[in-house]
Amino acid sequence: MDAEALAVALVSGGRGESEKFRLIRSSFPAEGPGPFTRADVAFVQSCLGRDRRLVRLALEFADVSCNRDFAIAELSSGNTITSRHVATRFHWLYTTESILNEAFLSNELVKMSHSTRLKVFNSIGKNVTDVQLGDQLWNFVKTKFLLRDSNRLLAACSNSLILREVSTSKIVQLTDAQMLQILQKRFDSGIELLQALAFAQKNSTFRKPVAFDNSLHYILLKDFEKGFNILTETAINKSLGANRTRSLLKAFRSGGSSSASRDRIVKYSIFLHRKALRRYAPTDLYLECFVRNNIHLYSENDLQWRKQAFRPEKQASVHILMSWLTGLSMSVKREFLEALFRKTYNKPIMDVPTKVFPEMLYILSEEERLRIVNWRLQKKEYSLARITCSAVPSTKEYFWRSMLPCYLSFPDLKHLLAVERNVRVREILYRLIVTSAVIQCDSKAIEMQLNFVVERCRSEQSIIYKAIFETLEEYYCLKNRVKANIWPALKKLFDMILLKERRQVSVSCLRLLVRLLEKVNPDDIDTVKQMAETLTKVHVTCQLLWPESIMAEFKRLHRRSQTLVLKTILEAQEPYLMIRQKEGYSKTLHMWRIFEAVDNLKLKIDFRQYPNSLAFLKHLVSGDDKRAYWESNKIVRRAYQLIKDFLTEGDSVKKGVDGEHDAHFTYVRIRHANDVASCVDINVILSGTPLAILIRICQLLAANDAITPRMLQMSLSLLDDPERRVSAARFLALCLPTCDLPKHFNGYCPEQDISKIDPAYYEVQKAMLNATKLISDSAIALEIIGKFMQGDYLKMAVHAFNYHCSKAPPAIVLPLLTDGLTNNSSVVKQKEFLRWFFIYTSDHNAKLNEIFASAKSSSVKRELLKIAYRKAEADGDEAWPTLQACLNIQETRDKQTLILLFTKDCIDDRLNDYLPDLFRFILTCAEDMSDIHKLKFSSFLDRAACYISRIPQNLAQSLCVAALEQAKLSATAEQLKYCSKPELSNYIGRFALQNGQTNLKFLEDQLELLLKEADDHIEPTLWIIIRTICNAVVESRRIDGADHLSVLQAMHRTLRSQIATCLLQSVYVELIQIIMDLVPAKNADQTSMVSFVLNYTMRGIELICERLDEFGNQMTGLLAPLLTDAIEIIIGKQTEYHANMVETYTATSPIRHAWLLIDCLPPKGSLTYIKNSETYDQFIDKIQHSSNVALKVMLKYKLNVRKRKIVTI
Repeated sequence: MDAEALAVALVSGGRGESEKFRLIRSSFPAEGPGPFTRADVAFVQSCLGRDRRLVRLALEFADVSCNRDFAIAELSSGNTITSRHVATRFHWLYTTESILNEAFLSNELVKMSHSTRLKVFNSIGKNVTDVQLGDQLWNFVKTKFLLRDSNRLLAACSNSLILREVSTSKIVQLTDAQMLQILQKRFDSGIELLQALAFAQKNSTFRKPVAFDNSLHYILLKDFEKGFNILTETAINKSLGANRTRSLLKAFRSGGSSSASRDRIVKYSIFLHRKALRRYAPTDLYLECFVRNNIHLYSENDLQWRKQAFRPEKQASVHILMSWLTGLSMSVKREFLEALFRKTYNKPIMDVPTKVFPEMLYILSEEERLRIVNWRLQKKEYSLARITCSAVPSTKEYFWRSMLPCYLSFPDLKHLLAVERNVRVREILYRLIVTSAVIQCDSKAIEMQLNFVVERCRSEQSIIYKAIFETLEEYYCLKNRVKANIWPALKKLFDMILLKERRQVSVSCLRLLVRLLEKVNPDDIDTVKQMAETLTKVHVTCQLLWPESIMAEFKRLHRRSQTLVLKTILEAQEPYLMIRQKEGYSKTLHMWRIFEAVDNLKLKIDFRQYPNSLAFLKHLVSGDDKRAYWESNKIVRRAYQLIKDFLTEGDSVKKGVDGEHDAHFTYVRIRHANDVASCVDINVILSGTPLAILIRICQLLAANDAITPRMLQMSLSLLDDPERRVSAARFLALCLPTCDLPKHFNGYCPEQDISKIDPAYYEVQKAMLNATKLISDSAIALEIIGKFMQGDYLKMAVHAFNYHCSKAPPAIVLPLLTDGLTNNSSVVKQKEFLRWFFIYTSDHNAKLNEIFASAKSSSVKRELLKIAYRKAEADGDEAWPTLQACLNIQETRDKQTLILLFTKDCIDDRLNDYLPDLFRFILTCAEDMSDIHKLKFSSFLDRAACYISRIPQNLAQSLCVAALEQAKLSATAEQLKYCSKPELSNYIGRFALQNGQTNLKFLEDQLELLLKEADDHIEPTLWIIIRTICNAVVESRRIDGADHLSVLQAMHRTLRSQIATCLLQSVYVELIQIIMDLVPAKNADQTSMVSFVLNYTMRGIELICERLDEFGNQMTGLLAPLLTDAIEIIIGKQTEYHANMVETYTATSPIRHAWLLIDCLPPKGSLTYIKNSETYDQFIDKIQHSSNVALKVMLKYKLNVRKRKIVTI
């Protein structure tokens, strides 16, 4: 087929759009040159381009034929559809021959719209595989456009460039999507980059860490070993969902299941989806994960993994454990629990009967269960009882009696019930009779004991009925494994409670009935009908609202059971709905849940058999009920779907309810029809059709030349219809020829210099403005929108204006913006026009200087400042004159301007020589502002801390003084919470580490002045400052290895000079903890600073000893974690101080004081103990003869069980 024949076939009718697509693809072979020359391609393209109906065909032809000329032209056009399609889907375009060269980037990119330009950058990053080319493009684009725009090219760059830019710039950031693109293009190199980024994030090198979830998932699927190495080695704690856990386990199996990978999965299992782990992991691997997550693991090599030990007395802990075993066989459960007990107690299950909790008894054999329960009853060991009454301790014994086999427990419980008079205890006995049989899976016992309960409780109070229902709902249906026929007894119980105390019928009764229905054979019609009738009585009589959980369980019933139940309920609801119809259908919300179930299950029910139900649904569909719940479109639509086949011409339907369904049906018919005109119903299309479906319909109509003048005329006439004007305006924007749009739309545009909105046309104009976003030609759209950019219309038009400004090329936008930037323009209009003018124009300076001179409004000046910031972000120091001129015109007392100056940090790393000048200007602005604004100043201090090495000494000291003043200001009764912000004193910490002793001496003097002020809040402020300084020391050591001992010594001197204050209670403890972080526990003797740390710590302990009695409980509470963890590594050096502390103990000392001393007690036989044996012996004797049992137990445990490790330094 030659070019002319192909063009005729594509333009003419007779073929569907999909068939034309196939014709285009078949005309160009996948490999080798096609049959058409460049001239032939241009000819066919011109034929397709003349008709706007054929836009999709024109784009497909250009893509298949690689028509570069058409692609470049469309990128710079004002068509919102074609430019987006070309930029994102023409992958062949991103080659060096097409656009990946400096000539194109410098000449053509500036002609594109802002939105298209960003899409081109994204596509370059996605498609370029040569990292050298990517680096060149990055460096070139960075000099021509904003840095945040060039950020989109990162996926095409080399690892070294990415790491350098991400670590040095606050603006440049690699996203998860870009990381995934890198991995898809160069897997091994991408893994190295991801590891480097993960380690940098772990060490807090980056201020804004990124969660690479999709990238990690991709690596796990492609190379399990490498992916899990990244997860575990970099300590990325990412919880994986069910799908990703399944993928991980499948990759583990296919990857060889090595022991190293197995260990890592076990360690990482806390972050895996438990159900997926149980389903897809091998049993032995699941066992290891189970043990790992349910016992207390602690070792010197695994200090970071400290999980709370399993405690069988805590039901929450037991429920977590048992959830791991759900769905496993009894033998596997027994194996798992046996492993748990051996790991936890180093003994088999039967050797620790006190730890066997009730929930696991049914897993053991009857003989083992009998042994454990008899042992408990003989020893009167009633711990771990679940059902107890606090007023009667004997109920714990009753509980364990119920754990005996049913033939032993049932007679015993019957006797206890006969003699018991307390109602609460009788309630517990009833519960135990029911649960004792259920938990042991004894079907005969369940039937017998439940029948007894039903007959026995006839004369009981109503709370007994409720307790029985709740117990059955909780226990009987919990495991779904008991095959007992309990329905006859339950039917009697339901009849009794409905007759006597219907108020006690709760949702648990409904849930129990639905769960019982699930077990009934649907062929047993009589039983299903009986249960349906009982369920109907409960539903209609008690008026219970079915919760979503019951609705979900109802869906699991057999189809026949569902139909029978719902029909029974619908029939029973008829008299009730007749009564409620007279009252306007009040109190019918619980009835709606039944109709909702019918709709969810898609049951075919003829509602003509239920006239009152049909009348109720028609009432909902009409929209006459204005109550909030029934007005919901979702409710009305569902009601419409139920009865749409039973509506007559006289029935009213709420506007828009049927539009979505009928419009979607119309779309499906048009798509598959040979004669499109016969399928189109314009009334349906213009009746509340959702936007997504309307766009698809209009695309099909245009492609099949089915848009008639009658459709357009009808749409124009409907612009005055309040219910259909939105759909009509959208249809016109999509289907009118672009040349006709201004003619029809201009009639509704306001006249020039009209500032007040005309109420008669407001709704029409609003609908038209919203519809302009669907116009594909941005030039036409901006021409229409521009007439609304005045007066009160401005706020209404801004959204559409911004949308098309981002889509239109500079050649269209700039003339409009230049005309709008006049002195007599409104403030809002100037702000919007300024933003886009400086995005598209390259000649900033002339226009900026002109506006600087005429700007009067603070909001306009602030918008100019944002523009100057963007210019400085792109040009760096070259933009400083413009930025300085803009700063000089700002109103520095304006709150929003100050917040912008304090918080906007995008240019800090772009200004080299002029950064101190910027900081000096901001500091000057801060000096005169009011107190309420000063609280925002901490953000600026945090910025300045990052560039402390580039700030001159005098400016750094001025900022330090300002930081201390800010801290003092924040430390008030109302604003004390600001003291906990890390940025508040972060600058002071960084300042202390710079310029050796100069800054340190200056800071010491300032702290001394601060301490001399008589203010109640100075102490907590000082605590925050000193703690931040010490944290900066620790962080600096971690990054560059520097010790900065002089800083710590200066803080020590400051504290010692003010030791009489109660700073000792908090600051000294905090300092010791921070300093101990500097000394590795195993290599303390090789650390260069160990001498200073020891002396400092010893001085701290000495001061603590002097004031221990004074501070009492408060002091010991602060010191307990310190002395048991941090000082333990130098316990050999603190002998005499610890002995002095022991001597201070008396019988009247606080219990926490004694607990602290016991916890720090050295082992007998150690050098520490022997040196002061007399003091320690006396202390032990005092504890052993005291009346406090808890202290005696702790001391016994300390002396006989725990072995402490002594480190001698």
